[in-house]
Amino acid sequence: MSAFNRKSGFSRKARSFIQTLGAMILVMASCSPSLVYSPSLQVPEAPLSRGQFQAGGGIGMLAEARPNEINHKTSGGAEFFSWFAISRSVALQAKWWKDISDHNPANRNRNGVSLAAIVTVKSTASAGRLAVMPQAALLLDGGSAEGNGLACALIYWPPGIGSFHPYIALRPVFGMRNIYGSGEWGWGVIGNMGIAISLAKTFRVNMEAAGIRQVNKYDRRTDDIFAPGITVSAAF
Repeated sequence: MSAFNRKSGFSRKARSFIQTLGAMILVMASCSPSLVYSPSLQVPEAPLSRGQFQAGGGIGMLAEARPNEINHKTSGGAEFFSWFAISRSVALQAKWWKDISDHNPANRNRNGVSLAAIVTVKSTASAGRLAVMPQAALLLDGGSAEGNGLACALIYWPPGIGSFHPYIALRPVFGMRNIYGSGEWGWGVIGNMGIAISLAKTFRVNMEAAGIRQVNKYDRRTDDIFAPGITVSAAF
């Protein structure tokens, strides 16, 4: 009886060990070797009126946080965003993006979300408009938050020509997964050039390109990344 109990206890421990090992393998297999972030701004071509809402979406290239692990600097993605003006000079943005490429076949759930505010500093018909845009983001692997980042852009719109409204921006960025211990963090600078095209009173098309200098301190790697994108939106 005693031998039987010992054998039964050993069997339970073996099954428990195998189950734990299997779970660890599944977790490791599901974790993405790189996360993706959206470098686009997709800003309104003019300050929104108080209470005005603008929403849209499109496609573009998402930047890889660890290009050496995925063998690509960018991956094709879809993104959706919305703006809501709480005053003539302040509007809030929520954005979601998702990897839709086949660069990471083991895990197709890489996505992210961000919250931002755009604050108009100066706006005149002759000199154009100047604004700042602080932003915070979460990089997700499925439903798990695996990284986060902060940025603050300085944006300038020169006077537009008819329905065409160009803009440029420059922003430092900082991202991390674990700044302590393993030291998984990095920083960079993103420059954006875009043009917003007004279609009637409601619809807008934004075409934008981002140039990124990305420094990954964990991988000891610096990358220059180019990421274009296009979106369509409507203002209400």
